[in-house]
Amino acid sequence: MQNSFTKKVAANTNNVIAIGMLRPGYIDSEKPRSDGEQGEGVGDNYGGQSVIQVSGSIQLLKKQHGASKVVLVGYSGGAATAANLLGLYPDLIDHAVLIACPCDINPWRENMYQLTKKSVFKGHLNKVSPIDIVERISNKTSISIIAGNKDLTTPAALIRKYHSALIKAGKDAKFKMIEGDHGIFLNEDTLDEVYKVIMSDGKKLQRTSH
Repeated sequence: MQNSFTKKVAANTNNVIAIGMLRPGYIDSEKPRSDGEQGEGVGDNYGGQSVIQVSGSIQLLKKQHGASKVVLVGYSGGAATAANLLGLYPDLIDHAVLIACPCDINPWRENMYQLTKKSVFKGHLNKVSPIDIVERISNKTSISIIAGNKDLTTPAALIRKYHSALIKAGKDAKFKMIEGDHGIFLNEDTLDEVYKVIMSDGKKLQRTSH
């Protein structure tokens, strides 16, 4: 999925290096597995070593390609990882696009338990949650947040709560609701928003996706 996304970005923008990045421990359609631990997919792998690995890769890629700016696009769990990265590495990202982000982990887990009745979502996780570290995000970083109006997995109300926390902390954050459920990553409306962000500056940009 990230490869299809980067191909579309490269085809519809100029002077851009588009790189699709798997989160640690994940497998894409071509079956290579990225280094690291995938976790159980219940909100347990959005911080810690995953953020360290992703931030390290971005730093290396930025240096390798001589990127003047970095636009980080994250979807679903990748968006939560990206959001944690913004707080833990505040000088690394110029603009982040967070799509269908479970940025308030324990309320998201409660919603998932109500939705699925799976016991893996029960209880409080003592993990870093993006909503708890919004104060650490650089005031120089811009953030675009996209939610699907029919998303049951990550309801727009939860995503709006994260946006409100960013605004309260004085951050440059915009919220956009689009038509669709949780699978909005490759929606034309989502892609159009990403293109606008990338092309808002004529300089060379590096775009990294999870």
